[in-house]
Amino acid sequence: MSVTSCSVSQERSVTYHLFAVIAALALLAMPRFVVSAGIRADTVLVDTNRIRSTAGAPPLHMDTALTAAAQQRAEEILTRQHFAHERPNGTSFATAAQDARYPFSRVAENLAIAFTAEDPLMRAWDQSPDHRRNLWNTQYTDTGIGIASGDFAGIPTIVVVQMFGERQAPNLRLWHALPSGLHHA
Repeated sequence: MSVTSCSVSQERSVTYHLFAVIAALALLAMPRFVVSAGIRADTVLVDTNRIRSTAGAPPLHMDTALTAAAQQRAEEILTRQHFAHERPNGTSFATAAQDARYPFSRVAENLAIAFTAEDPLMRAWDQSPDHRRNLWNTQYTDTGIGIASGDFAGIPTIVVVQMFGERQAPNLRLWHALPSGLHHA
C-alpha cells in the first residue's frame, strides 16, 4: 500500500519517484488477490470532513469538475502505469483540474494505491504530514474523488485520487449604466 501527496506550490522531488518505486515493489511482493470496489467516494468524503472537523477546518464540498479531474487521474495512473503526481505526459496533476474546467487559485492531490477499504486509507493519509496538510488546509473548499480498479504492474489493485481545490474568484468588473450604454468602471 502506498500513498503520496502534492500541491502545486511544492517542488518536485525524488520523494515522489521513491514512493512510486516502493509502491511498485510492494505490489509485486503481494500475493494475488481479487480487488473489490470496496472504496466509495461518498465514504471518503465523510471521513475527510470528519478529519477536518477535528482540525477545526470547515467541510469540503464535492465538486463535479474536480471529481472528473480526480477520476481522470485515477484512470490514467492505471492505464499508463504511472503512479506519480506528474502526469504521464510530463505535466503537473493540476492540468487535469484545468482540463476539467475547474477554475482554481490553488489545488492539491493525494494519491493512494493498493488499499481496499476507507479506514486504512484515511488513517494513512492522516498520519502522513503531506497528506494531512492537504486534508486539514482551511483554504480548500472543494474536493473531487476518483477511484479506479485494475492492474498495476500486473497486480489487481485500486487507485484512489483525491483532489482539493479553492475556486479562483471570478474576475468581477464593475459596470455602470450611462445614457450611451454599459461601461466598465
